[in-house]
Amino acid sequence: HPRSEALEEIRALEPFDRGWYAGPVGWIGADASEFAVGIRSGLVRGQKLALFSGAGLVAGSVPDEEWAETEQKIADFTGMFGLEQGHAAR
Repeated sequence: HPRSEALEEIRALEPFDRGWYAGPVGWIGADASEFAVGIRSGLVRGQKLALFSGAGLVAGSVPDEEWAETEQKIADFTGMFGLEQGHAAR
């Protein structure tokens, strides 16, 4: 999809703002630079923490396995903070 159509589809399907999720994360130095797609991120607003996670899908991806991996990434964060894991929108 062209970018504008993809963004429209995401807005129609997802009940939340992605914020910086899936945006470029990296650094630039005098002799080198490195960037990646941020597929794990968190947002703190007051007393609330929203965690975002995703997977890199390829032709051979198995959807249920990718979903389990995504949930495990979130569980790693919630466990680190001693929090219960909520349910993700699928």
